[in-house]
Amino acid sequence: MVLDLQEMEHMLNRARASREEIKASHAEMQQLIVEDPLTGCRNRRAMGHQAQDLWTKHTESGEALSCLMFDVDHFKKFNDDHGHATGDEVLRRVGQALRSTFAGVGQVYRYGGEEFCVLLPGHDLAESRWIAERVRKTIEEIQIESNTSEEMLHVTASVGATDLKQQATSCDEMIAQADHCLYMAKRKGRNIVIAYDKEVANAHFRP
Repeated sequence: MVLDLQEMEHMLNRARASREEIKASHAEMQQLIVEDPLTGCRNRRAMGHQAQDLWTKHTESGEALSCLMFDVDHFKKFNDDHGHATGDEVLRRVGQALRSTFAGVGQVYRYGGEEFCVLLPGHDLAESRWIAERVRKTIEEIQIESNTSEEMLHVTASVGATDLKQQATSCDEMIAQADHCLYMAKRKGRNIVIAYDKEVANAHFRP
């Protein structure tokens, strides 16, 4: 069978379109693999790869790198008292606030449950603590209508902060430092930012 030029062009166009569809589908699948569908933040899987790369790069270069941990205060009450749809909306709004603030500056990950981790290349502890305080105030302004009543609910978050200068010996240890600061923020009454220091280093937290 001999194809004329028009038929050949049509077949080539179909082949090109098919390749583009495959590329788009692959890109979409890759995005789904690394993105948390509820909040739009990167997920724990993505963090496992990217955090280690950032740690290695910045420890070798001596550039600043900080880590922030955010946890929604009293999150269980949102779910228990107002329904899981309300709890999901809380997480969406907090995730949105974090992504908006750190777009182009740092990477936001949903660490698990109601906890988020932010890695901030090029920012030391003082700078990241200042930014964290601004974000904490932004989250404090979030109001969400209960899914089970007409009550307007207020959201707050506790925050822990650390950076490379706090003598962590691994990426996981740096994240653990920020997590310990988060526990201290909970212990001190919630809705505050705590930076890593000797008090946090010497504190003992129950597992």
